[in-house]
Amino acid sequence: MFLNQNPQLASYEIGDWSYGDLNVRTWGEGASLKLGKFCSIADHVTVFLGGEHRTDWISTYPFNAKVPVGAGFSGHPKTKGDVIIGHDVWIGSGAMIMSGVKVGSVSLLTRSD
Repeated sequence: MFLNQNPQLASYEIGDWSYGDLNVRTWGEGASLKLGKFCSIADHVTVFLGGEHRTDWISTYPFNAKVPVGAGFSGHPKTKGDVIIGHDVWIGSGAMIMSGVKVGSVSLLTRSD
């Protein structure tokens, strides 16, 4: 199945003929994914559209999500913006792409050990 035919990815902009095993994680911060045409996605690839801990706050702990008294706080978790992946990109096994990343067309991404 091509990724643009996957109902779980229907809310994202996925180009024709792109295929593979893509896991998209979001926590509702409003960021989106744009994936170009003819992309090859290996197994265990994850795109994070947010969920990043706030390092500019006094604590990285998500008080608003874990502690009832913190429910009124907003801005955590956070996003650095949309993920945009160009056309004909090959993403290797186990790669993680964080929010705000832009990948140019005809690129190769691998994981870093």
